[in-house]
Amino acid sequence: MFRRHSILFFQLAIMMVIIASMALIIWSSLYQTNMMIAMAVMIGLGVLVGMMIPSILISWLIIALTTLGSAILLLGYVVIAAPIKLALLFTFPVIASLTLVAREMITGWGWLDKNRSEIQSYAAHYDPVTKLLTRYNAVKLYEKCILYIHDRDDVNLWINVSAIHWAHSTQFQQFHEQEYNQMLQEIARVLKIDRLPSESLYYLGNATFMIISNELSDRVLKQLNDQTKRLLGEIEVNGAAAQYKWGTQKIDRQNVAHFMTFEKVGRHLQREMETDIVTEYLKGNVIDG
Repeated sequence: MFRRHSILFFQLAIMMVIIASMALIIWSSLYQTNMMIAMAVMIGLGVLVGMMIPSILISWLIIALTTLGSAILLLGYVVIAAPIKLALLFTFPVIASLTLVAREMITGWGWLDKNRSEIQSYAAHYDPVTKLLTRYNAVKLYEKCILYIHDRDDVNLWINVSAIHWAHSTQFQQFHEQEYNQMLQEIARVLKIDRLPSESLYYLGNATFMIISNELSDRVLKQLNDQTKRLLGEIEVNGAAAQYKWGTQKIDRQNVAHFMTFEKVGRHLQREMETDIVTEYLKGNVIDG
């Protein structure tokens, strides 16, 4: 939050320097041409001093020059209108101070370069909306599990990979961006609460979630999925229950050769999800009939 505010303050400081400079130059041109030149010189000096001189020296320089300028413009006999005198007197300290603030903020942004790798790593591993691990992590874990199942013939290992897709989410996102993110957060919350601690949860993007379960029996997996379906069905979108596509695949020693890559299991789950939504649609027509 502090860094976000720092960026905003920096932008405001730069805008104020630019707007104040343009306004002062235009306003001073209404008096005399040499007044506009003097104003431009004061602005240029303020920017240079604010960008190049240490802050402590700037403070003393502002005090000294303001005092000297006051003596010359206000106490001396200079034929200049009072408003332009005051403008010339305060232009340098104000522009120098604003430029110094902007410079200090730019210097403070060194954390961006220092932590760039950490920021990129976090963005690649965690989805900011759902707070779940992303596709990158799902691929890594899946490939590790598959290699272990494939290479360890002496151990009876298996995993279940389940995919959940919020149907019609693309159309909803186009018109309700904020509500779309809230819906994703609700789905993620249900999965975090309902699924077992031993299961791994991922958000693959495009309103699609994945669950990788290690060595769960078919009975336990069915109970978990039925419970999750019920809880997800209680989430409403614009007053109506949301629809979901489901796909689940068990991978063991018998079929591991068919699902050696994440892309292959992904395509299979996509077909399963398309079949699931058609099946649910047909069930609904039978019940209504």
